[in-house]
Amino acid sequence: MRAHHNERELAEFIRTGAERRPDQAFGEYYTGKSASCALGAAYEAMYRLACRSRQVASDARS
Repeated sequence: MRAHHNERELAEFIRTGAERRPDQAFGEYYTGKSASCALGAAYEAMYRLACRSRQVASDARS
């Protein structure tokens, strides 16, 4: 049994999102264009990765 389900994947998303918005936000997911909290950073990374993969898939069909 795995004790830490998806923690590495979540950590990777947080790191990737924090690179895009390096300033720390408090009490909000995002503040301006350069700040996010940890959950905002994770969302930012997951959302952009999903958009990028859809773009790659549509390019492959063309």
